[in-house]
Order: sequence, then structure tokens, then C-alpha cells
Amino acid sequence: MYKDKKVLVAGGTGTIGIPLIKRLVELKTNVTVVSTDSVEYAKAVLGDNVSFVQMDLTNFNNCLRVTKNQDYVFNLVGIKGSTGIGETKVASYFVPMLRFQTNLMEASFRNDISRYLFVSSVCAYPQLSSPKEEDCLWNGLPKQNDRIPGLAKRIGEVQGEAYLQEHGWDAVRIVRPSNVYGPFDDFDPATAQVIPALIRRMIDGENPIKVWGDGSAVRDFIFSEELADWILVALEKAPPCVPINLGSGKGVTIKELAETIAQCVPEPPQIEWDATKPSGDPVRILSMERAKKLMGFKLKTDIKEGIKKTVDWYLDNEELANQKKGYILTSKERQFLLPLAELIDRLTIGQIKEVLIPENKKSYAQEMQKLAHDIDLMIEEGELKLSARLIRIIIVLSQMNLHIWYNKDKMQNDQDHYLELLKFAHQLNGIRNQMKNLLLEETGDKEKSAIRTNFNTDNLKGWDISIE
Repeated sequence: MYKDKKVLVAGGTGTIGIPLIKRLVELKTNVTVVSTDSVEYAKAVLGDNVSFVQMDLTNFNNCLRVTKNQDYVFNLVGIKGSTGIGETKVASYFVPMLRFQTNLMEASFRNDISRYLFVSSVCAYPQLSSPKEEDCLWNGLPKQNDRIPGLAKRIGEVQGEAYLQEHGWDAVRIVRPSNVYGPFDDFDPATAQVIPALIRRMIDGENPIKVWGDGSAVRDFIFSEELADWILVALEKAPPCVPINLGSGKGVTIKELAETIAQCVPEPPQIEWDATKPSGDPVRILSMERAKKLMGFKLKTDIKEGIKKTVDWYLDNEELANQKKGYILTSKERQFLLPLAELIDRLTIGQIKEVLIPENKKSYAQEMQKLAHDIDLMIEEGELKLSARLIRIIIVLSQMNLHIWYNKDKMQNDQDHYLELLKFAHQLNGIRNQMKNLLLEETGDKEKSAIRTNFNTDNLKGWDISIE
């Protein structure tokens, strides 16, 4: 099925993509990888046996161009992140993800691709204490901290079904992996998921190490190299648009996970738990019955072996693992594709986090350095003119972000006044949105970003802002 075929792997420089491409090369396919990572990083992780294109797939014309004359397309494009990102950066995930997946599938349909692999996610499922079977996806919404990412993945699945129903395009295969881990993961504690984040923090010498939650949450993990093998099988054997879970089918508590990682690092730390922080679904395990029936699934790498391999890889490739992924640009190039108003807002939030989450101080400092870099470039290019009004807007925006942060902690700890605090959070966000609109006016970015209308500041006495 694979020999001599032209295969496009979108997002092929990530945790799943790199081992998948290794397998595809072994199967003698003609592989093209498209990603926003730098050419230098792609060459370091992919080698010389594949073609690499640095391209933004939120642009539909780019998708049309890169899928032309391909036989198979794998959509591995993803924006991974921790539990906190699922709550705080939902728009930064949702909007580009919809563009990626919608444009790439539409372009593949127009170019008559014969097989298309869409990688969905365990986060699309509603909360269930029993193993999640594929047909239960629509029995409720995803849990709150994963609601937006989960819905984005659901939309991708429905898009494939729509083509099949209306046009008879039967190319789309769908897999729903559990929590994926392995070499080439994101090891930045500020953005990484639990396994790579804990590996990095432990190896960096954090002791004691504080972990969000109480350790009781149960998760299903699959090693990236094994997932790559089963994705290839799925493209070949799965029926069109029939979702198939790919996980271990076994639950591991976060406490067991942290202890396993500690046993694998050179200097095991003491582990402390912060039960005031979110930990996501109490239980998240996938049923593997359909995968066994349709594909002959059998787990080959258990969690202890997979973690040991991941830790060993990280120790041998620490510099590569900690290299910042995404756009790696020259000193005169932007590092974020965001309007100036959004950069300023992110900078204020980053400053709050640097102070209030000291265990991730280094990562937040690095992110703020990049944000400041872009703001400096835009000032040099004349996109920002300093004024007292602008300074006041930024001060108020910073104040609102700080109030929202503290109010969020109160909401988590004061269930008796939750609805009252939730209303207050919306009101504070209303003032924040007003300030962001004023920033858009000051920076000339009105046409680049949707104007926010969620003001909702009714009955918020004493909070009037006198900026004209």
C-alpha cells in the first residue's frame, strides 16, 4: 500500500510525526513534510530522506498547493498544551486549529487525495468514569478545561463525514489517540503535557517538585513510536470515517506516573501535590475493543518502558529537546502572528505568571522576551506611537488581567459564592475587552482582529475607566 506512494505529513516535525516519517521512509514512500518549524530544526530531526516545506497551513492556498499530486495525507497538525492552556488560551488554540484542519481537508478533497488520516483526540470525549467507547462521543460535551480543544476535534471528524455523505469521498480515516508521549515532545514546563513537563522539571533539579492536583486523576497513555505504527495500520484497515481509539486501554494515576518518572531520572526528587490547582477529568481511559476487532491492536510498550525510553532520549538530546519549536526567525522577523494589541495583552499576562508561578519563571521569561522582541520591531516600523493614553490603556489592561487571575483562584476555593464570582469575572473581562478594543484603535489593528463586544459591565460600580 505504501511503496512509491507520494505522502504528505502535515505537522510532521512533532512527537507523532517524526517516528511516523521514519516508518514511511522504511516503507519506501516519497515523503513531504510541511510544518511551521524552521528548516534547521526539521533537518535535525528528519534527516535528508524527506522533502520539507516550511508553510503556514492556516492559508487555504498553501494547503491547495502542498496537497496537489499527493496520494495520501496525514493531518498531525496539533497545538498541544497543559491543563492550564485548555482553560486560559482557548482562542489561541481554537481559531488556528479550525483553519488548519478545515483548509487541509478541503484542499485534499479538491485534489482528490485517495487516503486522508485525521488525528482527533481523547479530549473530544465527554467525561466518563468507564473506558470511553467511540460511539459515546456525542453523549455530552467535553469537560470544561478541554471543551474548546475537544469541540475543534469533533468538528474535524464531522467535516470528514460531511464529504462522505454529500460527495462520496471515502478517503478520511479517523483515529483518537489517548495522551501521547515520547521523544521529540514539547518539554517546556509552561506548555508541555504532564509527562514531558515532569521529566524536564525533575532533570532540571526541581526538588521538591510541586504537581497540580492530588495525584488521583487517572489517564491513558500511548508511546509515540507505537502510535505511529498503529496510525499506518489505521490508514490501511480502518473503514472510512469510523473513529478508532488508539491508547493503552489501561489507567495510570498521575501519582503513579510521577513516581515512575522519578525512578527513571538521575536524581529522584520529593513530590508534593497542590490540590488547589486543576487536574482535568478524574478518569480518562479509552476502550480498545474496536481497534482490536478492526486492526488487531495489541499494546507493545507499557508505560514504564515508554517513560524510560523518553527519559533516556531526553538525557541524550537535551539541547535539541529544549530548542524552541515553531517559527525560528531572524532578529528582524516577527515571532508571533498576532496584532500588536494581542502581543501587549500576552505580555501583561506573562508578567503576572512569572511572579505567581515561580516554578515556571524561566519559561515565562523566555516567552516575554520573544513578545518584547516583536513589540520592539513594530515600534521601529512605526506601528506604535507612544502617548499618555496608550500608557493608561496598558496599565488598566494589566490591572484587569491581575484581578481576573486572583478572582479565578477565589472561584476555585469558594464554591458558596461561585456564581457571584463568575459574574464578577465576566464583568472584569468586559473592562479588559474594552481596553483591548482601545489598544486596537491606538495601534491601527482594527482590521486585523475581531472587535470584542463582550463588555458586560452592568452594575459594576466604582470601576468606571475615564479614558476617552
